[in-house]
Amino acid sequence: MYKPCYSPQLLRSVMYINHLQLIPKHLFDLVGGYREGFEGSQDHDLALRLSEQTTPIHVKTLAYLWRRANITYSVEHGRIRESSIDASKRALQEHFDRLGLTANVTPHYLRPSQELPLQATGTFISRIQVESIPKCSIIIPCRLGTITMVDGRGIVVLEHCLQSIRQSLPESDQPSIDSPEVEIILVLNHSDDSQLADRIIQKYGLQGVSICDEPGVNFARKCNLGATRATGEILVLLNDDTDMQTSGWTSHIISLLQEEDVACVGGMLLNVDRTVQSCGDNIGRNSAVHYVPELVASSVGDSLHRYIADHETTSITGAFFCCKKKTFDALNGFSTAFPNSFQDVDFCLRARSQGLRCLITPHVQLLHFESVSRDPRVDNETLVAIRDIHGAMIAPFDEYNLHPYEKPRVSLWSLTGLRYYLGRIKRALFFGGLFFATYSVPGPRHPPSVLKNKEWLVR
Repeated sequence: MYKPCYSPQLLRSVMYINHLQLIPKHLFDLVGGYREGFEGSQDHDLALRLSEQTTPIHVKTLAYLWRRANITYSVEHGRIRESSIDASKRALQEHFDRLGLTANVTPHYLRPSQELPLQATGTFISRIQVESIPKCSIIIPCRLGTITMVDGRGIVVLEHCLQSIRQSLPESDQPSIDSPEVEIILVLNHSDDSQLADRIIQKYGLQGVSICDEPGVNFARKCNLGATRATGEILVLLNDDTDMQTSGWTSHIISLLQEEDVACVGGMLLNVDRTVQSCGDNIGRNSAVHYVPELVASSVGDSLHRYIADHETTSITGAFFCCKKKTFDALNGFSTAFPNSFQDVDFCLRARSQGLRCLITPHVQLLHFESVSRDPRVDNETLVAIRDIHGAMIAPFDEYNLHPYEKPRVSLWSLTGLRYYLGRIKRALFFGGLFFATYSVPGPRHPPSVLKNKEWLVR
C-alpha cells in the first residue's frame, strides 16, 4: 500500500497511517498513549492526538507485511465492526473538540450490490459547522451560443450549466449552507452581448451580472476579471461545460473552506458516460495529469479510498475551483503567465509553497464535457514555464504520491513506452515460467505466497 506524506484531511476521513507508528516515548506519554474505550480504532485515536502535537513524517519504504486474520477487534470476516466505526467517530469528534471546532462526523457506507445491505467503509465525512452562511460568487468564463452533443442531443452549454446550478440548490426561504445566497458572474468574450447574457441568468431564476472581457482568448484573465466583480466571500470558478450532479454541494465546499490553512477545494469530475475524469491532479512527473486510478466512480478508487474520502491533493482543476475571495486576492489570482492552461496548477503550487492546503471532496460530483469552449491542448511554452517556475515542486517527487495507484498508460512509440512494455513482457515470461515449474510437477502444491520461498514446492 503506497501512502502519501502527511495528509491531515485524509486522516480525518480514514485511518490511512495504519498500525506501524514509530513514536518518541515522551510524545507517546504526553498525549496519554492508547486509551481504553477506543478498541478497534485505538490507532486512529492515537494518530489524531499525535497529529495535534507534531507533523507526522512518512518513511518511503516497505516497512512491514500485514497478515490479516478473519476476526479482529475491528474486522469480522471482511466486514468492519460497528464498534470500530463508533470508536473512530468518537475519536474524530474529540479531535475537532480539542481544536475548538464544532463539527459533524458521519460514517460513510456503500452497498456492494443491489442484493446486499449497506456496509461500513471505514471512511468518514467530517464537516465543520459555520457560524454564518457566506455568499457564494459563481464565476463562469464563457462564450455565448456554444453548442455540444451530449447523449445524442445538442445542448446550449451555458444554459445547460445554469439550469444544473439552479436544480442543485434546494429551495429555501432563508439562506442555508445547502442553499446559500448565490450570484452568477458570466465573463463573456469581447464580442458577446452582455444584455442577452443577463436575460439568460434571469431565465433560470438566478441573480447575477455579465461582463465582457478584452479581445483575445485568455481564461486566467477572465477568471481574475470575474473575481474583481464578485461580492461573495467564496469564489466558485466553474467551466460552462459542466453539469452539477450533487444537490446541496455548497455545504461541502463552505465547510471545508472554514479552516484558514485551506487554499481551495475541488470535487470529482465525471465524463458524460459517468466514468471518472479527475479526482485531483497528479504533479510529479515534470507535468500535471488528472488522477484516475479507477474509471468506475462508484468504487472506492484506490487503497486509500480516495473516491469516498476527502483528501489533500497537489493541484485542483480550474473546471471547478472553489476558494475564499481573500485567499484568491492574497495570492494575486490566476497568473496571466498561464493564460489558457496550468493557471490552476500554478495557483495551487504557489498556495502550497506558503503552507496552504488544496483539498478534493469526492462527495461533490459534476459532469465535465471537457473544453468545449476552448482548445484543451497545452503548448510547449506553457510546459516550459511551469517547469521553470515550479521545477523544485514538480520533480522528481509529488508529496501526495498519487501516481503509484494509476494504471500506466504510455505510448508504445516512445523510449518510455518501449522500456515499460519490455518490462511487462519480462515480468510475464518470469511468472509464466514460474507457473509452469509449479504446476508441471505432480503432488500437492501451495502458492508461493503461503509458505517461505523454499517451501512452496511440496511433495
